[in-house]
Parts: sequence; structure tokens; C-alpha cells
Amino acid sequence: IHATGLGIATTSAVSTLPIIGGLSTSGRIMMGITSDKIGSRKALIISLFFMLVALIWLQFAKEAWMLYIFAAFFGFAWGSSFVLMSPMIADLFGLSSHGVLFGVVQAGMTLGAFIGPIATGYIFDITGSYRQGFLILGVVGVIGLILAVLLQLAGTNAGEYQRAHH
Repeated sequence: IHATGLGIATTSAVSTLPIIGGLSTSGRIMMGITSDKIGSRKALIISLFFMLVALIWLQFAKEAWMLYIFAAFFGFAWGSSFVLMSPMIADLFGLSSHGVLFGVVQAGMTLGAFIGPIATGYIFDITGSYRQGFLILGVVGVIGLILAVLLQLAGTNAGEYQRAHH
């Protein structure tokens, strides 16, 4: 709806969906490999950075080609976030309660995926624009990236502490 509201043809707007899906698959595979090589915390930072780039880009996307770039970055980041959740949980909390923790995280992600479009649609209904909703998503993206960096720093510091005291 956002794309057609910008005057982009329906066929062009709809063609962003296979881009998101295809790059979601690529993101899952590539970030899974990357996570195995550099660790899930660093891989999460990369994933959230791509998501933030997508959300910032969306603020300025006014033409079909710009939405295709958004779709590419968003799809890659969205897919990679799914593949990184399980190893992140295992890395942070171990495996003894992995199933329940993974279920809680997935439920939270599903709830966010449910509420996000409804809230953004509500914002559109009130303001006549998606801009504020997309801006809120960008702010959430910045917060997520900051928290991931802090998580990485905490993990690095914990690892240095363990090496120094063992």
C-alpha cells in the first residue's frame, strides 16, 4: 500500500516481495556461515546493521528501484535474524533451557510481526503518512543495534575476564 501510495505501479510494488523472500533465504545461509566463523554476537550486529540501513533507506525511498534496494537489505536482515536466534540463545544461556527460551523469543518476534503492521496502519490512519511509523521502526532498529553492540562488548569482556582468572 505504501508503494502504490507513492504512485508506483502495483506490479512494481508487488515485485519487492520475491526480492525480500529470496534475500531472506540468502541471509539465512550466509549469516549462518558467518555466525559459525565469527560468532553469533558479531553476526547479529551485522544483521541489525543491514536492517537499520534498510529502515533508514525506506524513509527516502520514493521510486520503485529504491524500494527494491530496501527489499534487498530488509530481506537479507530479516532472514538472517531468524537463523541467528538459536545460536545466540545457546551462546548466552546454554542448552539446558534452550527450547523454552527459543520458544519465548520466537513468540516475541511473532507478536512484533503481528503488532507492527497494525500499529503502522493505525499511525497512517491518524496522520495520512507512513513516515512516523517507519521512523519509529528506525529508532527501534538503532536501539537494537546498540544493545547488540553492548552484548558483544559484554561477551568480549566476560571472555577476557575468564581468560585472566583461569
